[in-house]
Amino acid sequence: MSKPKNRAKKSPVLAAITLGLLIGLLLVLVFLGTNKVQTELTIEAGEPLPAASDFLSLSLRRADFLTPLPEPGQLGDFPLEVSVGQKTYAVTLHVRDTVPPTATPVDKSVFTGATVTPEDFVKDLRDGSAVKLSFAKKPSTAKPGEFTLEIFLTDAAKNKTTLNATLTVEKDTEPPVIEGAKDLTIPLGGNASYRSGVSVTDNSGEKIELNINSAAANLDEPGAYPIIYTAKDPSGNSAKETITLTVNAATEEQLDALVEPLLAKIITDDMSDKQKARAVYDWVTKNIYYRVPARKISVLDGAYTAMTKHAGDCYTFFAISKYMLDKVGVENVAMKKTDEAIAATNERHYWILINVGDGWYHFDTTLWKKGPEQFMMTESFVEKLTKQRGKMNYVYDHDAVPEAVQE
Repeated sequence: MSKPKNRAKKSPVLAAITLGLLIGLLLVLVFLGTNKVQTELTIEAGEPLPAASDFLSLSLRRADFLTPLPEPGQLGDFPLEVSVGQKTYAVTLHVRDTVPPTATPVDKSVFTGATVTPEDFVKDLRDGSAVKLSFAKKPSTAKPGEFTLEIFLTDAAKNKTTLNATLTVEKDTEPPVIEGAKDLTIPLGGNASYRSGVSVTDNSGEKIELNINSAAANLDEPGAYPIIYTAKDPSGNSAKETITLTVNAATEEQLDALVEPLLAKIITDDMSDKQKARAVYDWVTKNIYYRVPARKISVLDGAYTAMTKHAGDCYTFFAISKYMLDKVGVENVAMKKTDEAIAATNERHYWILINVGDGWYHFDTTLWKKGPEQFMMTESFVEKLTKQRGKMNYVYDHDAVPEAVQE
C-alpha cells in the first residue's frame, strides 16, 4: 500500500492577507455600485428634518446640504442641493401633513359681556404645522346661560379636528374698583401725572380701561379743578372717582430759583447797565418763543411762564425781561398800549422803557419776523415802526411815563 503524498500547508499570514483583500474589494464594490443618491424624500410635518446623508442609499460617505432646509412646520416641496465628495446632486424634500391636530377641550365660565376666543377653550394643542382655531358659530355672552360650543382646529394642510366645550355665562353686578386716585397739587405751568399710581381692577379678570376727564383743568391758571376717573366692565357696571387738582400760583422763591442761576451765567460784576440790559435782551430773544395766547396776571406770573414754558406772547416777553432787569438793577418802566389803541386793533402790547445813564429808550424783546433790532429804540424809531406795522403797537400815554430820547 503506497503512502499518501504530503500536501503543502498554506501560510496563515497569506490567508489573512487574501481575506483582507477580498473584504476590501467587496467594500469598494458596494461603495461604488450601491451607494446611490435618492432624489426624492418625504417626511411628515413635525418629524425631525433629515440630514444630507439620509438622501444616500448607504451612509458610507460624508454628505452636506448646499442649500438651507425649510423652517420647521413649513409644508411643500423644497428643492435642495446635496454634495457628496466632489459631486453635487439636486434632490427634493417633500414635507407633508397628513395627521389632524390634537388638543384637549377646556370649559370656561365668564361674566356677561366678556369677550371669548377659540383659544380660550383649547389646551395641549399639537400638530406638525400651523393650526387655525375657529368657532363653528361665534358665541354670544350678552345673556346668562350654558352653551355647548364647537371649535374647529384646522392645520395648514386643511386637516380638521372638532372639539366640544362648554361656555357658562354668569350675570355680573359688581363694578370695577379704581384704586390710588388722590388729590394732586402742582405749581403753575407744571405737569400733572393723573395716571401715576392709579389702577383699575374688576372681578371679571378682564383688562378694564381707565378713562380720565381733565377737561376742566387749566395748568396755566391757579385754582382747584375736578379730575374725574371712570371705568366700565364688559357687563356695563361702572365706577367713578373724582379728585381735586390744585394749581398753585408761582412764588417769588420759585421764580428766583430759576432766574438767579441764569443771571449768574450771563451777568458779571464789571458790566455796565447797558451791557447788563444787552445781555438780558439777547437771552430773552434767543430762548423764549412766541405763542398766543398767554396769561397776563402779573409780572411774576408771566416771568414764571417764560422760565418754565419758554414760550408765550408779548406779555411773557415783557414780564421775564422786566423781572431780570429789576434783578440786575437796570432802571426800567413798564409800558403798554392805550385802551383806545387796544380797542381799535383788538390787540394788546407790552414793552419796557430803560435808562442806562443816557436817557430813556424803548426796549422790546417781542421781535417781529425779519424786523429790526428793538434794543434801546428812540421815540422817533418806534413812531416809524408803528406806522409801518399798522398795529398801533407803540401808542401809549406819554404823560404817565418818562419822556423817551427823541433821536
